[in-house]
Amino acid sequence: MGEGASPDMQEAVRAVIGYALWQTFYADSDWTRPFLADIACATLVGPAGIVRSDEVALGLFLLGPHTTYHEHAHGLDEVYHVASGRAEWRFDHELNRQAFGLGEIVHTERDQRHDIRTGTAPILCPYTWTNDPAAVTYHRIDRPWGVGKVVEPPLVG
Repeated sequence: MGEGASPDMQEAVRAVIGYALWQTFYADSDWTRPFLADIACATLVGPAGIVRSDEVALGLFLLGPHTTYHEHAHGLDEVYHVASGRAEWRFDHELNRQAFGLGEIVHTERDQRHDIRTGTAPILCPYTWTNDPAAVTYHRIDRPWGVGKVVEPPLVG
């Protein structure tokens, strides 16, 4: 946890971090290869969580330093709370960049294209997915931020 994280936030993360199964959602592919070793999620509540729910997903998202989680979208709303680190999100097109740091909230709307880029430190965020937490992720294979063919990345097992 970064400096400035509240004691309550630090304690909450410590309380759950060892119970969750840390994994990636994605299998190896040309699209995932640049970030696959630097991304992990711990789903606490959701279709594959410790507590099962088909209506909402809650968990922790970790993205390593100097990593770009490439442009993609989901059929769900997602909200991140930055608990540690700082990252740049791009929304809808390549030039719409916003930096978010400790304590800030990031909202990505359903089907909104976005990517995440970290700097020198990893970013850790509790997250919430609503609408359909099992909705697929998709991206454009031909050209990021373009009008290329939309495909789903391969998922782990």
